[in-house]
Amino acid sequence: MSSCIVGMGKRKVALLRLVFQGTPLAKILAWTTSRKETVVKPLGQPSIHLSAYATARNELQRHIKDESAEDGRYTRQAVVPPEKVILLFLAALGPEDDPPPKVRSFSDMEDARLVGKWLTRVWPKVTRKAESRPIRILKGPPMELANLISSVRSGELPRKQTVDLASILEYYASGIDSDEVYEVATETDLVRGDSRLAFSENLEKLILCVDEGVVLELDPNRLISAVMDTSELLGVDDLFDAIRQKGYAFVDERGIKALEEWKKERR
Repeated sequence: MSSCIVGMGKRKVALLRLVFQGTPLAKILAWTTSRKETVVKPLGQPSIHLSAYATARNELQRHIKDESAEDGRYTRQAVVPPEKVILLFLAALGPEDDPPPKVRSFSDMEDARLVGKWLTRVWPKVTRKAESRPIRILKGPPMELANLISSVRSGELPRKQTVDLASILEYYASGIDSDEVYEVATETDLVRGDSRLAFSENLEKLILCVDEGVVLELDPNRLISAVMDTSELLGVDDLFDAIRQKGYAFVDERGIKALEEWKKERR
């Protein structure tokens, strides 16, 4: 996957390319308009995109648009309160048997008090002092994807970056052992804001440094579940479903063919 930022008038455009052994698989174009509306459009299909923007109430309004439709109407419209997204990740952060309170608005004093009370109670349960416990830090080609995700999360897409799916598949299909996949370190080696992916020695917990000498333990499966639920809320599932319903394809057949040939060679 390569990423580049190019100027388009007064707006910045991000073009993400997924490739396999250098052969194109898919392209996704994203840009923000002068009205602060973010548009995401998978290329390879002619007309469907996802648009999202913040309302006056700081909610996320999103919809699917078929540019070829004569009526110009939006479909699959939804309004997503920020609290809904935040609560998903708070639930992934906290103990499984102690979920965050179901509140409607953080601007409501009582709702804010309930969430603050919950966070105060669970924070000592999920954080602790960093120790000299061994951890495993992901290394190799998969870290290129992790770095790209970190850049997207911070809102700073890299100008030039190439992540070829083939390098990741080859990496894991080559019979490597755990010592080649992970770098061994200790919790005290981590620093706040560290972009590296660190796991407990048994790989059951994701370890994050949240303050100097303090680490947070997360269940990777619950975190992935929160990410997938957020993706659905933000309309990503609706975008690809709308493309499929129109009979469009945005995955390049050349890339699919290269992937299938690679699979045959590995048998």
